[in-house]
Amino acid sequence: MTLVNKDVWVTVQNRDVHSGYKFSTSDKNHSFVKALRQNAKQYNDRRKELSQQNNDIDADPIRVRLMPRGPRVGPSLKDFGTRRSYDTYLPMRYATHYDVYVYDPRDGYAFKTYSRGFNDGMTRAKQEMITKLDNTIEALTGVIDDSRDSV
Repeated sequence: MTLVNKDVWVTVQNRDVHSGYKFSTSDKNHSFVKALRQNAKQYNDRRKELSQQNNDIDADPIRVRLMPRGPRVGPSLKDFGTRRSYDTYLPMRYATHYDVYVYDPRDGYAFKTYSRGFNDGMTRAKQEMITKLDNTIEALTGVIDDSRDSV
């Protein structure tokens, strides 16, 4: 973790370089977040203007998104009486800090790199496991066929 100041830090461990993650903050109205949103707005205004000039339907807007982070069990018990209701998404009102992401649909490099590693929707470990099982099945099929031939 790299501490920028007491309200902003950058975490690189277990982060994909193409995820769009920029930094984390304890204040969702921090000046860095405001600056990112302002920059995105300026780029989006220009993209919209250019797409109208070129009779293009979609301006492909850049999006700045805050993902709330923090403890999930307490709020889930409070709202639903169960421990697992906020496993996938934590409401903003319960966040202790936020991860800031910037998504640019025109960033083709991110999509190309993902398509190389996830071309069929499976992670590499799953692909390797399936390949190993396929090889085992082929080997066993050969043994079974050999035993039938000898009978």
